[in-house]
Amino acid sequence: MGRWLIDNDKDEEGLRVLADLHGGDLNHPAAKAEFREIKEKVIFENGINVISYYAPRVFEQAGWIGREAILMTGVNALIYVASTIPPWYLVDRWGRRPILLSGAGVVCITPLLDETPLMMF
Repeated sequence: MGRWLIDNDKDEEGLRVLADLHGGDLNHPAAKAEFREIKEKVIFENGINVISYYAPRVFEQAGWIGREAILMTGVNALIYVASTIPPWYLVDRWGRRPILLSGAGVVCITPLLDETPLMMF
């Protein structure tokens, strides 16, 4: 109930529900921490929804027109789904830190593999 309220811009009511779970105190540290966690997740999830919503337009601007843009949006959605499966297993086995560090490493190395800077010379 609290998550639904927070997701629907009823933050005060959502915080009150969470506070009731922790003895009714609106200033209870656990209630505030849980509220912040839920709020951050709701904002993040809505951000992904916005990206997915505008994906066909972005793909059209990138050169895929009409059905091709819709097809690429579907491919993008499949990649989202496929990229959520490995963490289900890996987080429990490896922990979060190694996964985050490996992701940061890939993000740092990928631009080095790009041929664009070489083409400038």
